[in-house]
Amino acid sequence: EFANVPGQWGAVWITNGSRNNQIDHLTLKNATVGLLVEGSENATTTLVLNNSQIYNSSSTNLWAITTAIESTNTVFGNAGDISLYCNLGGTYSFKHCTIANYWTNGFRNTPALLIDNFIEDTDGNQLNGDLQNATFENCVVDGNRNIELFLASNESNDFIYNFTNCAFQFEDNTQALVGNALFDFTNGANYENPFLNLDTQFVDARNNDFRLLENSEIRGLGNLEIAIEVPFDAKGVDRTATPDLGTFQFTPIE
Repeated sequence: EFANVPGQWGAVWITNGSRNNQIDHLTLKNATVGLLVEGSENATTTLVLNNSQIYNSSSTNLWAITTAIESTNTVFGNAGDISLYCNLGGTYSFKHCTIANYWTNGFRNTPALLIDNFIEDTDGNQLNGDLQNATFENCVVDGNRNIELFLASNESNDFIYNFTNCAFQFEDNTQALVGNALFDFTNGANYENPFLNLDTQFVDARNNDFRLLENSEIRGLGNLEIAIEVPFDAKGVDRTATPDLGTFQFTPIE
């Protein structure tokens, strides 16, 4: 009865100064914060995360704070707050990842993917960091809210980001973000071949099954050169013919 109850434990915590960590083929669920990864004092990669899935966290699945992470074929699924949080800058590379939040256990007012280079501490002081680089390639940013991507820059520290062949759930119905250059999907320097508000058609998103159904509109939209760098999906399926976006290449479901 506790197999899928969120918030049963705290977090896997990789602290500041820890380097060259690698995680492969992990399912991590039911935490408060699934993975908490703090920054490193040098340019060495803190964490390489491949072929894994983190979901059902009561707060955040992966909370990265001024750190360096490389990830492929990983699902950042449902969470009570944020699926993937790149906080206070850092250096990030995500290829063929599915960042999708269809949380139904309560109210959620935060996006699936949040990237920022500043926060305020409890005393009201602003902490700042450089977003040296954040690249997302052949990824999906999706969920059950209108806007599942949010970027926040202090406009003084570095804020360098690029999305290549990524699909976004982004319906700005209130027009609150009109004119905000961070969300200019026509800017090729930040968004190369973006796809907005497609019907992703996951097998069972509410239960963190982010495999694709046959009629999914994100099939075949991947950049082939990027797919060749990650030629097999998380289940070992070859994606180099017509790569789909996200963690899983479509295969018929038995």
